[in-house]
Amino acid sequence: MITRTDAIILKTKITLPFPKDGLVERERLLQSLSGGVHGRLTLIYAPAGSGKTTLLTQWARSEGVNCAWLALDGRDNDPVRFWRYAAFALAEVLPVPAAQRMLELANALPSLSADAFLDALMNELYGLSEPVKLVLDDYHWIEDDRIHNGLSYLIDYIPPTSM
Repeated sequence: MITRTDAIILKTKITLPFPKDGLVERERLLQSLSGGVHGRLTLIYAPAGSGKTTLLTQWARSEGVNCAWLALDGRDNDPVRFWRYAAFALAEVLPVPAAQRMLELANALPSLSADAFLDALMNELYGLSEPVKLVLDDYHWIEDDRIHNGLSYLIDYIPPTSM
């Protein structure tokens, strides 16, 4: 029986996938992606089955940057679930003290308002010495305007040290 009050998180949603066998290196696309990640948002838009996840996985493994991974699906349209998973994904790549604070922040949901949560999350990112990237794979599943607005707020105010 589970007696902890911590959130139960599916680890495969926040773990960078392993590359597939026989993977074709897409150097031009990797270079283009690497050049585009210096801004606040990089969007990859292509039809289903065109290899977006494979490309992102290949990029994240080849870049050597702190890259948090979150694989989304239709169940993630709940803002509490979405932000909890995002915080747990970030905690996977943060240094120990910051990772622990990120987990505590994630477990404070839903008691915290979305605004307070996002402000606290950005304050944690502000204190980092190394940038961290957050990959939201399959974001097209997200339809909840509260999540879109929160992500927009995060993009607008994300600390420059986090990019």
